[in-house]
Amino acid sequence: MSSDFVYRELELVIDAENLINGAFKVVKQLRQNWLFDRMKFQIFTGGLTNKLIGIHHNGDQSDTILVRVYGVNTERIIDHKNEIRILQFLNTSGLGSKIYASFNNGLAYQYLFGRILDEQSCYDAMIYPLVAAKMAHIHLQMTKYKTNSAVDEHKSVLWDKINSFIALSSDTCEEGKSGQLNKQRNFPSKAKLKQEFEWLKTHLDKFKSPLVLCHNDLLLGNILYDEKSNVVHFIDFEYAGPNYQAYDIANHFNEISGENLWARYPNEGFRRDWLEAYLKVFDNCQYLDETKLKRMLNEIEHFRLASHFFCGAWGIYQAANSKLDFDFISYSNSRLQEYYRVKSTLLPSNSLE
Repeated sequence: MSSDFVYRELELVIDAENLINGAFKVVKQLRQNWLFDRMKFQIFTGGLTNKLIGIHHNGDQSDTILVRVYGVNTERIIDHKNEIRILQFLNTSGLGSKIYASFNNGLAYQYLFGRILDEQSCYDAMIYPLVAAKMAHIHLQMTKYKTNSAVDEHKSVLWDKINSFIALSSDTCEEGKSGQLNKQRNFPSKAKLKQEFEWLKTHLDKFKSPLVLCHNDLLLGNILYDEKSNVVHFIDFEYAGPNYQAYDIANHFNEISGENLWARYPNEGFRRDWLEAYLKVFDNCQYLDETKLKRMLNEIEHFRLASHFFCGAWGIYQAANSKLDFDFISYSNSRLQEYYRVKSTLLPSNSLE
């Protein structure tokens, strides 16, 4: 396996229904000495919107290339060029995989070894501090990232993303309209979502959580643990960008709850231990400021709202635009119900605003 590589932009369009043939076209331009009959192809099924296939040659899994084909119309809500910039930046910082090439509807990049975390391993005392430390290292890259990307240091990607989800959901979520969204009782109208969006933005702005370089989608399927090297890797940076520090942590806590959002939400003891591991890296210290620790734990609880609202709005967008065989309605409904439940717990007097 060569340690040297040059990023390439390929003029190719890959048919998502013929992944092996398409992946071969990409790989032949990256590894010209690879022979088709000696290639091993593995199609991954964990993704929801994208198609992903891994390829290695002659039994050498250490040089496995992943080819990802973007989901149809994902460019409407995902800045794929921004993802490539972030992947390239993180790789130069030693925090991400090599990106070998992009093509018209996807990209090719290095396979990172490890097993995906599950609802048990994410609580393992040997693993979760590594996750916390990895997040802290990525968050600390914000200053360097700003210098290299001329990014607006005062603007989070969060609000534009949510706003685009609501705007692109068209009228299918309006009360009184026909369509699958209205089959759910008490599903919020587009107007109410916009109203709630404005309330949430105003509420969370009060906390002054710092903007850092965030993953923004740190669900269990996007975390790999390499037991042999005792390291974790984050993958799938489609939604990455400058965002609130408390959001990235809150979103991770929400996501490790799995489908049963309320019953499996990590308890206060775990959240505190996780945050201690994070702050030891982020603040480069061994002795933590108890006041700061308590303040951040409180901020994170409030930013859970943004995580649930983001996912609920994403589900609404997908329900109106996606042709995938997935129940986006139920998913969105569960996240929005949890949003209102958490809101009523944190702010009882404002829960009906």
